[in-house]
Amino acid sequence: MAIESEMLAAAGALFAAFALLGPLSRAFPLRAWLRVARRWARFAFFSLALALAAKKYAFPDAGFAELAAAGALSYALVETLIYWLQICAASSSGLPPFGTRKKAESAWSCEPSMIRLKRKIEALGFKKSGAFIVEFGGGMSAKTTIFDSADGKTRLDVTFVPIGNSYIVSSSASSVDSDGARWATDGNPTPFGLSFPSEWKVARKPLACDPLKLLKIHAARLEKSGKTFVPISETPDEYAAETAGGVERQSARDGLMNAGSAAEESGIFTQEGKTRIWLDMIMTNYFPFLR
Repeated sequence: MAIESEMLAAAGALFAAFALLGPLSRAFPLRAWLRVARRWARFAFFSLALALAAKKYAFPDAGFAELAAAGALSYALVETLIYWLQICAASSSGLPPFGTRKKAESAWSCEPSMIRLKRKIEALGFKKSGAFIVEFGGGMSAKTTIFDSADGKTRLDVTFVPIGNSYIVSSSASSVDSDGARWATDGNPTPFGLSFPSEWKVARKPLACDPLKLLKIHAARLEKSGKTFVPISETPDEYAAETAGGVERQSARDGLMNAGSAAEESGIFTQEGKTRIWLDMIMTNYFPFLR
């Protein structure tokens, strides 16, 4: 009974943590680790809850450690199955995987904290050079604003992706060296799984969705590379089109995406592509600190 009481107390604490981390992650969208912590709290709570239920109603003589392990495995199987079904649905939807861009006068959040963030970005010498609304279908759309540094050598992309009644902030910074290679530091906290063009130098930092933090990481990468960087000649529209197009072409070459009639018949993603995205969903949602 003592062990059962301790497990009940632990499950209650985990549920409270899960409930608290929800509003916290919405209030602080630049703190990607809060969403990761919430997923782990949910995972641990359901693992213990399943163990407690199994102990009371099915396996009273089994040990809590074994039942908790079985509960964790059961929850992991269900969640990853949901991931797979989501990927299959996206693949067969027929919608463009990167959405449809439309130019906009403004594509920035009107929340006070985000307005302050924009001012801080501008204080670093960055100026807005483009804004887009990206429509994904089903009434879902994202807002993207592009900034260029004063010397034109760094381009910052900040995107607000809606999720429920809140949003996720996704940032990326890119520069081009004198050899024409693109250096990108990607702070997208959402899963990806596809291929970047082989000539790009990409570092994924899913916990660095804060554009100010990302710019520091990007600047450190550029300095460490020893390369000479030149002003970016592409317009924001060309840049956005090349980013999406480059990923699609490389992913098709790597056998991750279907093209033409094959996409209509078999879906946007190949079996290998679905598997790569599925694995990336697990890694990004639960182990982003390993990247």
